Amino acid sequence: MLLETWREAIATLGAPSSLVIGGKSMGARMASLLADEAGVAALVALGFPFHAPGRPPGGRIGHLAGIRTPSLFVQGTRDAFGGREEVSGYALSDAIAFHWIEDGDHDLAPRKKSGLSREAAMTGALDAVARFARAAIRGPRRRGG
Repeated sequence: MLLETWREAIATLGAPSSLVIGGKSMGARMASLLADEAGVAALVALGFPFHAPGRPPGGRIGHLAGIRTPSLFVQGTRDAFGGREEVSGYALSDAIAFHWIEDGDHDLAPRKKSGLSREAAMTGALDAVARFARAAIRGPRRRGG
């Protein structure tokens, strides 16, 4: 049902090659499953759920090894669903770039003791997403056969 809703939304908006799709957590996962199929310009994943907390990734990341759509994953370094240390060991496509929020959790929020405010973390993330989206929409598409 979720994937079909994504397909309908993309079809309604038209010109997939000018769309940047994405979402937060499960929404990001669903968007990542359709990005190549839909032919969108780019994917933005906020707090991607690489695995359930305390569990191995299982089947949640296999498709990310071959994704061709330029992708930006905004992730907290201490995200229980996939922090920087563990994610760095995954076999992921070169089409995926990361913007790491230092000390951020799954909601991308750093702890007060980190010295980074939530507002500063969100501003940095939004700036990274805006730069990425602009470049993806006007830049060359990385598509395979």
